[in-house]
Amino acid sequence: MTRNTRQSETPHPHAGEREEGAGLVKRHTTEEIVQIVTRSPSAREAESALRGELHPWSLKAYLLSWAERADMTLPQLFFAAGIEKSLGYKILAGRRKPGRDILLRLAFVLGMGLEDAQRLLALGERGALYARNRRDMVLIHALTHGMSLDQVQETLTRMGEASLWSRETPES
Repeated sequence: MTRNTRQSETPHPHAGEREEGAGLVKRHTTEEIVQIVTRSPSAREAESALRGELHPWSLKAYLLSWAERADMTLPQLFFAAGIEKSLGYKILAGRRKPGRDILLRLAFVLGMGLEDAQRLLALGERGALYARNRRDMVLIHALTHGMSLDQVQETLTRMGEASLWSRETPES
């Protein structure tokens, strides 16, 4: 079962791409952006060169955008991801920092692919999935193959890895 056929399905706030020359439109790849940043004498010049290509996402905006896209209310999203409503709203308000596994549960419930789940982890200030870590490898496989939260839980159990519910301790 593969739900996620596109590399990134992120609803981007700057859908209009940067204009070049006589109305031609071009967006830089991430690798090109890194080259521009590393070659620029200052961060301000890099920012100017990348006008319109840097995303202003916050964790809240990103999750709200994905929930809307999935046609889910916040209570439905929290319930499906096994998150108490009060905790979910505290996370969105920035009063609690979500644990990595909470973010991963949200990613699976929202049907994110790998790139979008990695972005969610970054916005939540949590470590990216690392393919050399066995548990993370299982999660990467599940994200790239469009598995549901139940399916990934079964796979983690079958592989002898910790559940997405076993490590949760959100920070205050």
